[in-house]
Amino acid sequence: MYYGRDDIDIERPKFWSSKNECVIDGAETALHPVSARSLCGKYHFVWEGDQLARELIPAEYDGWLTLSCEADLKACALDEIHGSASFGCITGTFKGLSVRRRVTKDKDAVEIPNSWALLKSTLCEDFSDEDAGDDSDTGMHEITALEVQDDNGHPFVEFVYEAGWSGCCPQYLIYIGKKQVDEGHPKGLSDAEKSRLGMNVETGEVMRVMKEKENSKDIPVKSQPSGSGAMKRKAEDREEEGEVSDGKQRPLVKPKLEHA
Repeated sequence: MYYGRDDIDIERPKFWSSKNECVIDGAETALHPVSARSLCGKYHFVWEGDQLARELIPAEYDGWLTLSCEADLKACALDEIHGSASFGCITGTFKGLSVRRRVTKDKDAVEIPNSWALLKSTLCEDFSDEDAGDDSDTGMHEITALEVQDDNGHPFVEFVYEAGWSGCCPQYLIYIGKKQVDEGHPKGLSDAEKSRLGMNVETGEVMRVMKEKENSKDIPVKSQPSGSGAMKRKAEDREEEGEVSDGKQRPLVKPKLEHA
């Protein structure tokens, strides 16, 4: 069984899980249905999770994700949502999204709400030497709509990039993106947004406040955690199937050099 932690670093995103009755390290998946087409726009990454675990300032770190639709936005199908991304030394595009599913212990394929896999991706390391690599991409990358909204009422998104394998364990890079309404002046996290994400708040304080709210029945819907983002979510999926978390590793990514 997966347990949360009572000593999560104060600067990391965190949230109270009613299901597990503990504070979980990471960001929470949206609790109500979110359409992928409603997420179209450009997102600057404002948090890099796991090994680096740091807040990102758009003016200092050029990491982003775009989502766009070639058809009428109101009738846009998942396979018509295209996009691009650039972070660290990795860049590329993708064409289409698909609903993510997990296999239960009864071998049924169950849809994972508010989470989509990227299709036809060319995301890969941007080699300066053309002979050093190619543009093939076999990783399983995904985006997830999060429960917390920014100051403009847009949900944050979690972007997970599968960076390869270490032995039998896949390695992931995890980012939280904020939708930009003024592309000429991309903004990082406000103090209010950090607070809603559980950043700069002690774990014990998150637990105390949420327990008080639950006791007063202010939160009737129990949370379904995604975990830092995807990693905790994947761990919980495995636990429901009787498996034990194997602690996936993530690589460090070299920061992209700023252009003059």
